[in-house]
Amino acid sequence: MTKLLRAATRSAQRGFTLIELMVVLVIIGVLAALIVPNVIERADDARVTAAKTDINNLMQALKLYRLDNQRYPTGEQGLQALLARPPARPRPTGSLILPLIYGHLSKRLILPLIYGHLSKRHCPARTALG
Repeated sequence: MTKLLRAATRSAQRGFTLIELMVVLVIIGVLAALIVPNVIERADDARVTAAKTDINNLMQALKLYRLDNQRYPTGEQGLQALLARPPARPRPTGSLILPLIYGHLSKRLILPLIYGHLSKRHCPARTALG
């Protein structure tokens, strides 16, 4: 009889009961329910961070293009202008700023182009009657 009791206690100690297995599965389920949403949010955060980085890189490329060419690419050129060198350098359009920067030099260079050759000796007011 003692042999039978020993055999019964050994077989009971070798395995897990159904309740123990269910408790472990519930604990694993609760942990998974708490952890999985955080992991999914991290993937979304990584995508958002990658998109922000791409936009910042694009902005830097546009700023460098403007620094080199004194203007942003046109709509016709699109973003392909950032990848290839433009065929010709654009003419700077600083006609309102040049007189402030260069002072008398800009007057000597720009005014003759606008009004033709100006001479200090010839003044139309001198030929007026009176």
